[in-house]
Amino acid sequence: MIENKGPFTAGRVAKHCCEAGKQESFLWDTESAGLGLKASAGDAKNCILQSRLETGATMRLTIGSTTAWTLAAARTEAR
Repeated sequence: MIENKGPFTAGRVAKHCCEAGKQESFLWDTESAGLGLKASAGDAKNCILQSRLETGATMRLTIGSTTAWTLAAARTEAR
């Protein structure tokens, strides 16, 4: 099983890719609650924010591509 939680570093973000046979794979930052990295089967990587609404439904918002956003900027945006 792939470890999908840990502090984001440039190396971890660069190495993260979509698992074989899946459409998307996620990596979750342990330093910023709700901040994640979504890797798609087509090799796209996006920073995302995931949260729960009062109804219990999960909401997922795209912050932006890892090529356009630095880790620091994505953490700031996630807060």
